[in-house]
Parts: sequence; C-alpha cells; structure tokens
Amino acid sequence: MIDISHVHSTLGQDVSSCILSLHALTGCDITGKFAGKLKEFWTNLFIDEKENENLISALLSFQHHITDDAFIELERFICSGYISKKADRSNVDNLTSARYFLFTKCQGENDKLPPTLGAFTKHIKRAFYQLSIWSKASESILHHRNPADCGWSLSDDVIVPETTDVEIAPKAIIELISCKCKKNCSSRRCKCKRNNISCTDFCGCSECENVDVKPSAYVYNEDNDDDVDELLT
Repeated sequence: MIDISHVHSTLGQDVSSCILSLHALTGCDITGKFAGKLKEFWTNLFIDEKENENLISALLSFQHHITDDAFIELERFICSGYISKKADRSNVDNLTSARYFLFTKCQGENDKLPPTLGAFTKHIKRAFYQLSIWSKASESILHHRNPADCGWSLSDDVIVPETTDVEIAPKAIIELISCKCKKNCSSRRCKCKRNNISCTDFCGCSECENVDVKPSAYVYNEDNDDDVDELLT
C-alpha cells in the first residue's frame, strides 16, 4: 500500500497535482502510450524535471484547457524522452526535428521514434478529454464534451481514435521508397532491396523478406536508373 499523503508532502502541492495530467498524457485505459516507453520511464523523467516551472505549469493548465504554451512544453517533454541526454537537445525540442534527428542516426524503427505532430495533436485532445471527465468525478451529473471534437470519430456506431489529419510524408517521398513486388523482395529486382532500405507498409509486396535493413546513404549506380526516370516523369 502506498501512503498518498507521504507522496503529496514529499512532492509538494503543485507537483502532486500534475500526476493526473501526466497519467493521461503518457497512457491510461483511454489514451494510448508512446512507442517503446513505459509508464515508469515517463514517471522518472517527470521526477527529474519536477523543478521545471514551465512543465509544471503546462501540466496544471492541461487539466482545464489546452493553451499553445502548454502544448509546446508537453511536446518538448515527450521529445526529451526520445533524445539521449548526451545529445544536443537544443535543436530537437519539437516532434518534427526529433524524428528527423533520430532517423538520421539510423534509429528509424517505429519503437524508437516519437509520434508525428499530427498524431500527437490527436493524442493531446484525447488525454484532455479524459482529464475533463476525471476532474468532474465528484459531480452527480456529468456534462462531458463531444468525443468527436476530442480526437475520436464514430465508425459503425463505435467510437475509434483518430490517428492524424496530416499526411505521414509527401506523396513523392512515399512513392520513392515503395515497391510493388509480387514476390518476397529477396532479389535486387525489388526497388527497396536494390537501395538497401527495408520495405514499408506503403509497399505493395507480400510475404516480404526485406525487413530490418539498416539504412545507408543513397548511392547512385546504373541499377537506380529506373528510380531516377520515375522521379523525372
């Protein structure tokens, strides 16, 4: 059994009041978790930053409304969970730059990347929706927001989370890195295999064996002529 009063007195009023926001933000029964990061990890990171007044202010205000400043600070907090303390975090304080930084370090696997900005925006709305319900738990009649305005949509009479409103990548990039092989992509006839990259969900192949390839710099050779022709047409 955990002595809540001891936790409260140790952390202080403001920090203790942030725990509910932290729980909703980093994943609960209603909101999803961030790839590759457990609740214990985020809790420890939060404790390390408990003296950060901007973070505390953002988590407290998050229980009442989503301000631009709070969104930016929560985005920075999530980014810091994916970027090593040894790395220079000064230029990776937003999701877009963090994803690019990690990708260039050959850490492009999904479980090593923070969410896209579009996905994070939807996640924030769902976390805020859950917080608004918890904050009214003592009220006899609950007037809650419309889930359709808070990161969910109705599909076949079932409320499902929305992933994003933003394209995952420009169409030209998706076409560049995808193949349409009818076999298992084990030969150099596969565009992805030929350029030493893994096939992705955007490829049209089946029973694919070209997975978990460590990305390398693109090197032009005569085998790439078809790719160049496609880009120029």
